[in-house]
Amino acid sequence: MPDKTVAIGQSMIRIDAHGKVVGETAYPGDIDMPGHLWMKIRFADRPHARIVDLDVSAAEAYPGVVAVLTAKDVPVNEYGLIMPDQPVLCGPGSAKPGADVVRFVGDQVALVIADTEESAAAARDLIHITYEDLPAVYDPYEAMADGAPQLHPDTVHNIVCHYRIRKGDAEAALAQADVVIEGTYHTSWQEHAYPPARGRPGVHRRRGPGDGGRGRAVDARGPGADRARARPAP
Repeated sequence: MPDKTVAIGQSMIRIDAHGKVVGETAYPGDIDMPGHLWMKIRFADRPHARIVDLDVSAAEAYPGVVAVLTAKDVPVNEYGLIMPDQPVLCGPGSAKPGADVVRFVGDQVALVIADTEESAAAARDLIHITYEDLPAVYDPYEAMADGAPQLHPDTVHNIVCHYRIRKGDAEAALAQADVVIEGTYHTSWQEHAYPPARGRPGVHRRRGPGDGGRGRAVDARGPGADRARARPAP
């Protein structure tokens, strides 16, 4: 019987390592398809504000632009992992209550679709947003304090998710330790060490016998979770 633990204790070479190191591996963002369109996202300019007016007319008129989508164009305007009801696009006109509020500078306000990447980027910068600034929080401890501005409705102290983990007897383990080091540590924000830039091509096919639906190539650690999040879309 072959040894099934031959990899244990060994330095194994990943079969995809060389292509990634020398730049030969094609990521989803590197895939070009004939006649494909490009999309750029207009992100929020505020940490916490209500969008009272959104003018996309200049972007729509820019040469090469095919469409500009805002919250009013998204029938099921919600997604998310921890909070599965975050707005896909923030702004007026959505059927989802509270979707007109941005809650961090990375919230998405509009999508610009054009025939070239340069046109999409230039048109995106022509979108004019009028905000009503709201009180913001910049520290997690301040956000959980009494009287802090509430970013999400019906969320006490801005805590959207709480996992209580208890395993074993921590006090006994600490009592037996030779050295106990306690401190507060701060790190910078970071992504999950993805080598590629985030991007994914998508294909929409007309529904018909033997054909139909949507297809996309994703750069994801969990394609099953991506599929579950995309499934509710009409």
